[in-house]
Amino acid sequence: MKRKIFKLIAFFLACLMILSLAACGNDAGTPSQSTAQSSGTDDSSASDSQDVTEGSDAAEDPGSDEVVTLNYVSWMTKGEDIPLLDDFMAENANIRVVNQSLDGADYANLLNTMMLSGTIPDVFLCQQPLLGDLVRNGFIQPVDDIPGVAKQQEAGAINDLMSVDGRVYAYVLNGGKGVVFVYYNTLYFEANGLSPAGNQAEYEQLMRDIAALGDVPLIVSAGDIWSADYAAMTIYQDMALEIDIAGINSTELALLRNEIKVSDLRGDQFRKLAQFYNDGFVSPDALAMGWEQACQFFVDGGAQLFPMGNWVPGSTPVQESDPTTFQIGAFPLPSATLSDGTRHILVGTDRIAVLSAHSDHPEAARKLYEYIIRDDVLIGYLERQGLIGINVEARVDPVFEYSFNNFAQPDVTLVTSVLNMMPGGFGEMFWQYCADIFTGANIDELLSRIDDDFDAFMSTIDSDEYINAIEANR
Repeated sequence: MKRKIFKLIAFFLACLMILSLAACGNDAGTPSQSTAQSSGTDDSSASDSQDVTEGSDAAEDPGSDEVVTLNYVSWMTKGEDIPLLDDFMAENANIRVVNQSLDGADYANLLNTMMLSGTIPDVFLCQQPLLGDLVRNGFIQPVDDIPGVAKQQEAGAINDLMSVDGRVYAYVLNGGKGVVFVYYNTLYFEANGLSPAGNQAEYEQLMRDIAALGDVPLIVSAGDIWSADYAAMTIYQDMALEIDIAGINSTELALLRNEIKVSDLRGDQFRKLAQFYNDGFVSPDALAMGWEQACQFFVDGGAQLFPMGNWVPGSTPVQESDPTTFQIGAFPLPSATLSDGTRHILVGTDRIAVLSAHSDHPEAARKLYEYIIRDDVLIGYLERQGLIGINVEARVDPVFEYSFNNFAQPDVTLVTSVLNMMPGGFGEMFWQYCADIFTGANIDELLSRIDDDFDAFMSTIDSDEYINAIEANR
């Protein structure tokens, strides 16, 4: 069996997530904030975001009786991190944590605004492409002296992505093999003799078969623009991977040196998404929905295929579904066999925890950081939300068994895939273009605009700085 390898590649990961986005993790919805003790978040806009607590001027020593107030920032707008923060405060009565959630779709810009205004959170989540800028600007500190980080250092390439100039600056809370899965109702598949798709041709034939049964094949939750390209993400990723086979970060260098254009990477993917839409494979009823609304629509039978990240099995719509009418299954979004004879399966990072270099209460901030990455705490966090851990052995939902068996095949190479050497925040500008496809936008005009906007973006930064950094790491 061919030995699986991890290698760093460079390409645009629209969500991170992504995980990508994550992509955007579990949510990229309305900006909101709350105290960690609250049961949810409000709907205040990001521009109005201010601390909602009035913490006392606390002592530096977290062991004193005075109350220390820390600020924690993420894109978890549904309060996903509140139980973790509540548990921390229960163990540390003299430390209060204010939880603030920013819009995941514009997280980089909103976080950058906070930093430049001097409002630097004590502990916060960042998206991997932001890491280099955070280090260069002195906003975060190394964490490799924190004992729990040793677990990540065993992860090889993942740890390398969290490092700058030999120091580790971040800890990956979760990620996953196969950034996008295609979810389906196993009962529907069994009743109609359908099977999971193993390649792009089978994927498209599956859509035709579902349409022939009189049902809508595909849900695209373009209301969360970070997921608008999920239905054909591997087409774009495979193009970037093919470019990158020749050398680590080759895609980034080609873009920064203007040897290729963004449209070269995105073109085939955009045309395929437009084909799905024009062929009637995409439910128009779900296009304005966020991912969780779309998930409920999927569970209710509004459409039969739901491309999304690994958090779906743990979502409320799935957990509360009627097992007599709905049972979730999943297969990996198909990828191509590349010129090196392998299929490349992405191992993505999602939520990445960093520690401020400018905390007013550094000991308390470090204590919170140590707590978040502690094995037992992190395992509970992952399992509550149905997430896949990278550095800990959290229990994985059985729905992924089929996919993980697929990833274990001898022609599969596992690839750590983020555009880790490009300027932070540039990727967000492309998500809206993906969503625009489902408004009937002209694809050629869309791709031309993408190239123009990318050129405009690059004119605002020193591309040589990034080129030199890439060359130094090759």
